[in-house]
Amino acid sequence: MNQPDPSKINGIIEGLANKRVLVVDDDEFVCELVAKVLTRYLGMEVYKANDGSEAIAAALTGRYDCALIDLVLPKTSGHKAIRTIRTMMPNFPIIAMTGQGPDEAIRSMRRLGITRVMQKPFKLVALIEEVTNILSGGKTMPAEK
Repeated sequence: MNQPDPSKINGIIEGLANKRVLVVDDDEFVCELVAKVLTRYLGMEVYKANDGSEAIAAALTGRYDCALIDLVLPKTSGHKAIRTIRTMMPNFPIIAMTGQGPDEAIRSMRRLGITRVMQKPFKLVALIEEVTNILSGGKTMPAEK
């Protein structure tokens, strides 16, 4: 994951500063890196969780604008956490982070009603673009045919 070129992201920060994002990953390095990028380049407030149970509790009690959730998590899987959150908050924007193959991940995410999928490893510029897209009314994933 390379550092984003600030010249490529100028202009997308407006309106995103102080948005609240939930980042859930059991890999502390990934969690910390995503949090730093969202804080530094977009001015967002980031809450980090390391397992699915924490993700559910945080999403249902906090006031977040979106969440980035890894699918493979301890205690409660990312799939189950997303299903639970989706039941209580059907329109809450969720970006799934996964190392699964693209076809498998996309089929799985459509069933969960996920907003977007990011394949790991991803470029930090792609992370910024995805978060910016969903928080500025970007399209969700197309429905399964």
